[in-house]
Amino acid sequence: MIDSDEGRGQRGRAAGSVLPRPPPPEPSQPDAPSDRPLSALPPELEARIAALETMAVPADFDSLSRIWIILFGILLPVLLIIVGWWL
Repeated sequence: MIDSDEGRGQRGRAAGSVLPRPPPPEPSQPDAPSDRPLSALPPELEARIAALETMAVPADFDSLSRIWIILFGILLPVLLIIVGWWL
């Protein structure tokens, strides 16, 4: 029986090959100072967002859509289960 600790814990990599840690990232510096704050959006984009926010939101489903959802999502599967049970 071999009582040597040589090579334990170093399977899959060569002995002594320890990779150095990468350097920490440097904080990003803006290229050119601006007179507006960093969180401000361009005026054209702000106008487009404001127009979208004032629009009326349409309803997700009308009454006819709800009937089709109930028919195909509940009644038809139940009917198929009942028919399949008797066959």
